[in-house]
Amino acid sequence: MDIQWNNTLRTLDEFGAEIINSYKKELEQEQYTNGELYNTLSYKVNSNNEGWVISISLADYWKYVEEGRRPGKQPPREVIEKWISVKQIIPRPMTLKSGKTVTPTIPQLAFLIARKIGRDGIQGKHLFANSFQGVKQMFISKLTEAITQDIKDYMEKGDSI
Repeated sequence: MDIQWNNTLRTLDEFGAEIINSYKKELEQEQYTNGELYNTLSYKVNSNNEGWVISISLADYWKYVEEGRRPGKQPPREVIEKWISVKQIIPRPMTLKSGKTVTPTIPQLAFLIARKIGRDGIQGKHLFANSFQGVKQMFISKLTEAITQDIKDYMEKGDSI
């Protein structure tokens, strides 16, 4: 008879859901709620030869929100244009060195933002790491209890056979 890990799997499922909920709260506080990162968050509990794995699905650019970007290469302007559109940013008039006032187009604004990021970089927010650490501490004892209960259940069933 194989051991059933029902309590453990249920706790891992709760852990995955809580990671997503906590991360969404962090994103909400930083006003990252109307983009792909917020809207496509998901998780899945899988098993393999090593044990169980909670896989978190995130938009590709999460690493830049998390870790930031060093100065150097500019990000793709198309990505910045999409961000401007999602955030509904309206370009403001600006005064050039010549004294002329112009309002940049969306592609021009995207170029200016990309140039600034390339020159200065951006600082990471570490939102996922913060979420994970907070949830991890809460679930360590729950997971220990679930594993213990699954083993107890297995032992009790083993005695009755």
